[in-house]
Amino acid sequence: MTNNNSDSVQPTQQQNNPYNQSLNPQEEILWYRTLQKGIFRKKAVEVIVVTNHRIMKEYPLNGKLFSLLLTQIDDVQVLNQHRDSNASMTGVGVRTGNLRTTQYQGRSRSKTIGSILLMSKDNPDFSLDNIQDPVGLANMIKSARKMMLEEEKQKQASK
Repeated sequence: MTNNNSDSVQPTQQQNNPYNQSLNPQEEILWYRTLQKGIFRKKAVEVIVVTNHRIMKEYPLNGKLFSLLLTQIDDVQVLNQHRDSNASMTGVGVRTGNLRTTQYQGRSRSKTIGSILLMSKDNPDFSLDNIQDPVGLANMIKSARKMMLEEEKQKQASK
């Protein structure tokens, strides 16, 4: 069993996301990730969607859906942040008498993985786990939350 973990911030993938049909007219997808298992029969195990209004976390295999409005969030914290690296090294060596030829090729990719805890009075245990670039996503959630709160203040002031 393999787990395919794909984080995405590309707006072109919004067209393929099934959540586009269930969003409010003013709501836009800012980020989403689908965690899949399986090689030939891939099944979505967890889907996380962050919009400019809310955060949704769905477990399609058991039909559970959790949703939290950005205005309900009191604080956003990054936890368990660590670096994960993928490295490969290839070496070729030729030795003929006194002549030595050596060639090495290397490749390394490193990424930051962590969890994001969304603190709320309404839903105290809402966390997003194994997120690539958790600081970037946490900052995006904080910015979207700030914009939502400002919009609500403007609506209340105009009444």
